[in-house]
Amino acid sequence: MAQKQEFFKLNMMTARKIITVLLVCLSLSLTGVQTHAAEGGGDYTKPMPSFELLPVAEFEAQTVLLVEEPKGNENLKFEIRYPKDWSVSNSVSEGNFSLAPRIFNEMARFYSPPRVTGPRSQMEIKAMKLDFALTAEQWLLQYLKAEGSTVEGFRVHSESRAEVMRVLLERGQSYAVRSVVEVNGANLVVAEYKLPIENWNDEKILQAQVMDSFKLLNKKDDLLVEEMKAFDFLDIAKLTYPSSWDIRFTPFRSVDVMEASLVNFPVQFKGDTSGNAAVDGKIDFKIVSAYAAESLEAEIKAYEAGLQERGLSYGEPVEIEDYIAVDEFFEFARFKAYKINDQNDRLSNYEIWTSLLSAGDYFYFVTLYTPSREEDYALWSRNTETFKLVMKMLKPTVDSIAAK
Repeated sequence: MAQKQEFFKLNMMTARKIITVLLVCLSLSLTGVQTHAAEGGGDYTKPMPSFELLPVAEFEAQTVLLVEEPKGNENLKFEIRYPKDWSVSNSVSEGNFSLAPRIFNEMARFYSPPRVTGPRSQMEIKAMKLDFALTAEQWLLQYLKAEGSTVEGFRVHSESRAEVMRVLLERGQSYAVRSVVEVNGANLVVAEYKLPIENWNDEKILQAQVMDSFKLLNKKDDLLVEEMKAFDFLDIAKLTYPSSWDIRFTPFRSVDVMEASLVNFPVQFKGDTSGNAAVDGKIDFKIVSAYAAESLEAEIKAYEAGLQERGLSYGEPVEIEDYIAVDEFFEFARFKAYKINDQNDRLSNYEIWTSLLSAGDYFYFVTLYTPSREEDYALWSRNTETFKLVMKMLKPTVDSIAAK
């Protein structure tokens, strides 16, 4: 009977905790409306050019299906339909094929027949390794910003596929270029169809349908880009994080409060333990026992007071555009993002992403500090994708949720 009473007591506590979480989050949600932030790479919100396409049977009758798999690289296997009168070079189905970060390796090239005047149309399929996790959209926006070409259309199909239409000036010749980017784990593949601008009206439909036909055939959602490391919050939770980030913590004195930080150091400061090194991004973790906390609301106020002591406060809300997944054992998860108001003007161009989670008898506070998307889109992309990844892989231990 005593055991039943104790079990009922624990479950009532969990229920009260969840109700408290919901009430506090409801009050916070009424304090402001989130707004859309400008894209860090520029204005690429133009819709793709729209026109009537050929019937599928007619398109297939005019094209040839090519399926290729670079030897030893099954995650790069692709298919594409190309015009029958075009020539193909650089098959990668035989011989060794390897990828390196930041360097494209060509997998296939296609050429139209020679023209009486003007250059040929051509296609290229190329691949490279990613250094760290990025969506197709994030990589493409960074690429376009660096290249500086004129964008005529942009479309995001999914986290792993994006498409752009742009005008490119090359050696005095203008080209209409349609590109598709696909990400598969650490592999990034670009398929690109380039035609002289004067042939646009005659060839635009073929260009669109050929690019639509490009696909990676062995897509996998669970492929990781970086080597991962693990860190245990005693026997309460396990954190898995990319090896390019450093873990910082002081020895835990009890299971009531545990804190740690992941730090993204610039290359020149890797391994610095002085505490004075510049950082490109930071993720703070604080796990608090519900038994040790006065209340959830008190913990939130204590957290905000800690920000104020450093001269920081929440500024304008910004939108978290993508869904953030968490482990199934979390009973509750809430995410918010804001501009940072900094009295000392050190982090005035930063964003703060806050998360509140609940599992068993513990509250989890996880906070990302990152340059804003307008300030440094490349760093913002890397930091926010890492935040999403570690949130997805953060796991409460079975023992810590036994009272659930």
